[in-house]
Amino acid sequence: MNTATEKVLGAVRERGITIRRSSSGWSARCPAHEDTNPSLSIATGDEGRCLINCHAGCETKTIVATLGLQMKDLMPEQKPSARHNVKKTTRVIPEEPASKFVTASEAIAALERTSGPVTKRWTYTDEVGNPVGYTLRWDTPTGKAIRPIAKHGNQWQIKAMPTPRPLLHLQELTNLADGAWVYIVEGESCVDAARAIGVVTTTSAGGSKAAAKTDWSVLKNKVAVILPDHDKAGEAYAEVVADLCHKAGAQKVRIVRLCEHWPNLTHGGDLVDVLQLEGGDTETVRNKLIGLALVTEPQIQETESASHSQATYTPFPVE
Repeated sequence: MNTATEKVLGAVRERGITIRRSSSGWSARCPAHEDTNPSLSIATGDEGRCLINCHAGCETKTIVATLGLQMKDLMPEQKPSARHNVKKTTRVIPEEPASKFVTASEAIAALERTSGPVTKRWTYTDEVGNPVGYTLRWDTPTGKAIRPIAKHGNQWQIKAMPTPRPLLHLQELTNLADGAWVYIVEGESCVDAARAIGVVTTTSAGGSKAAAKTDWSVLKNKVAVILPDHDKAGEAYAEVVADLCHKAGAQKVRIVRLCEHWPNLTHGGDLVDVLQLEGGDTETVRNKLIGLALVTEPQIQETESASHSQATYTPFPVE
C-alpha cells in the first residue's frame, strides 16, 4: 500500500474511528463533522496520491487538519522524469467487437485475462451515483494503455460510454450550490492531482478531442476554471470546453494557463507536473492556483446572446 494512504488511514484509526474496506478503497466516519453515517471515502489515486472525499461536503483541507496532517501528506515522493516518459507513450486501445456482460466486474475480468491486472480505474456515474462507465489503465514497461467499458442498456460492453456522457464525479457536481467553483482538467489522473490539493475538479471522458460528447449542463450557474495542458491539444481542449461551459449557462468561465505562472513547466505538462515542480507541496499549489483563478479575467462568450445559448440543466439519465 502507498505510504501516503497508510499515513491517512493511521491518522483516522488514531482517533478511534472504524475503517471499512469498500470497492474503491476505504470508508469511515468523517472526523471533521458529527458523522453518524460513514461519509468519508479514502483511496489511492494516480501515482500514489491519497484521495479523501467527504460526501457530506467537508473540505479536504479541513479533514486533513482535523487529522493532524498537512495537505502535502496526501502526496507520495515525486519522480518527475518517470512520469513524462510514460506520458509520451500513452495509447488508447482501439475498440473492438465485444461480448456483453451482466456486470462491470465481468467486463473488467475479461480484459484482465488478456492484459493483466488493471493498474488504475476511474468510475463515471449518473447523478445519483450509479456507475455507467469506467476508464481503465494499464501501466506497462513501454508506457500506459487506456481502455473504456460502459453500460449500454442493461449490459456492460468493452467500449466507450454512449453520448451524452457524464462528467467525472457528476454526483458531487450535481449537489454543488450556484456560484460554486469547478476546476476542469484534461484526463482522470490530473483530476486526482487537483482533488488531492483540495479543489472540486472534473474532466470529460474519451480524451481531449471528445469534450463535445459530454453533457456539461450541470455547470449551469457555476464558475468554471479550465486548466489546459501545456500543448496545442490542451489549448484546443480548453477552447472547446470554454464554449461548452458558456452554452451550459456557466456563471463565469476562466482559463488559467499553468505555463504562464510556472515557466519551468515542460511541454505537455499539467497540474501533476506543477505539483512536482513545487516538491509535492499541495498547500502552496492550492493557494497559488486559487489566487491565479481569482485574478484571471473571465472569458467573453463569442457566441449568440446568453438567452439563446444557455442550456437548461437536464440531469444525466437514471435507468
